[in-house]
Amino acid sequence: MRELAAVAFTPGERMALAATTDPIGLFFQLWTRKEALIKALGAGLGAPLTEIDVTDSKAPRLPAGLFQSLSIMDFAICGGPPAAVCLLREAIRPRLISASWEAGRGWRPSTNRRM
Repeated sequence: MRELAAVAFTPGERMALAATTDPIGLFFQLWTRKEALIKALGAGLGAPLTEIDVTDSKAPRLPAGLFQSLSIMDFAICGGPPAAVCLLREAIRPRLISASWEAGRGWRPSTNRRM
């Protein structure tokens, strides 16, 4: 985890990892956010990962020249590992709808949250 953070995380992200009581959980949250952001940019792993800071999901910091108006929404699927989606801030206001399976009744929405 430390070796990957050294080549893929910003100094601020590494400081956040050092300060948390759950470094593994935070590592995967930051990695998932970063992955969602570089996919939204279409940049892939060739992006300057150590210059893209996703510590603040509402205002990720990007190098000059990359699209700046993005936000990231964290979520977990069925209590599983972290997941994230990255979107243009002005374009749409996504709704996250969670659902549970009820035997014989199918999927039932349980919450509705705006980003």
